[in-house]
Amino acid sequence: ILAAGADPQHGAYYMQELLKARTLRKIVVDGMKLTWRDGLEFAGQIAAGLQALHEAGLVHGQLWPGSVLITVDQDVKLEAAGGLAEPTRTLAEILNGPALGYVAPERLRGARALPAGDLFALGGCLYFLYAGRDPYALRDSAAIVAAVCGQDPLPIKDQTDAVPPDGQEFIARLMARDPQRRYASAAAVLADIANMRAGKPLAPLQGGAPAAVPDIDATMMVSDAQRVAALSKAQLAETSAAPAPAPQPAVAEAAPKPAQRAPSSAGLRATPSVS
Repeated sequence: ILAAGADPQHGAYYMQELLKARTLRKIVVDGMKLTWRDGLEFAGQIAAGLQALHEAGLVHGQLWPGSVLITVDQDVKLEAAGGLAEPTRTLAEILNGPALGYVAPERLRGARALPAGDLFALGGCLYFLYAGRDPYALRDSAAIVAAVCGQDPLPIKDQTDAVPPDGQEFIARLMARDPQRRYASAAAVLADIANMRAGKPLAPLQGGAPAAVPDIDATMMVSDAQRVAALSKAQLAETSAAPAPAPQPAVAEAAPKPAQRAPSSAGLRATPSVS
């Protein structure tokens, strides 16, 4: 945000940077396939942006491939069109359809938005980037909520051969349904990104994120589940690029791998920016 204020005639306003950019979701759906190292550059920029937010006492709360912008200069910008997370705001007010698959299980159960939830969403973004599909690729929002809370996504190794074993473990740590089995902070995520770039093993997981405290009235999530389930199938079809799910398990089959390749990671810039 570049400026904000209030105008006597038009009321409150804010001004954002005008960007020539596409969302990460658009880039992947359009068929761009990234190598492991290319994607790791983007992961580093996203993690650095989250670290800046968290150190300022903020939580993004709406991170998913549709809110990650990639500029023509290969810089990452984190969009939060609805504002940063507010613990008292219901999820149905800010997210619906496939975006719900990137919300941490503890948040879906009614806990307040915490940095650990942003790290879960980062793992989901990396899963989508490499697999070319949502980790919970279902069209019905209520089913997505149930799947996130009760199942692990299909292993990334079953979706693509682009991710090495350490990368598979890295994504699994980020997407752990128990926040205490995730990275403790964005700084720890950046440290392991540096390890992988240098060909070093991942650091032992230290402690994990703090346990989530369900300090929101549980009826909020009942209301959310009812509201997202009421969304029309037509609306969900427009917002989801996922294929129709198979009956079992509750995660749909992977979409065909796209053929187009991204530019070399040498051309990517790692300066984080949050808008």
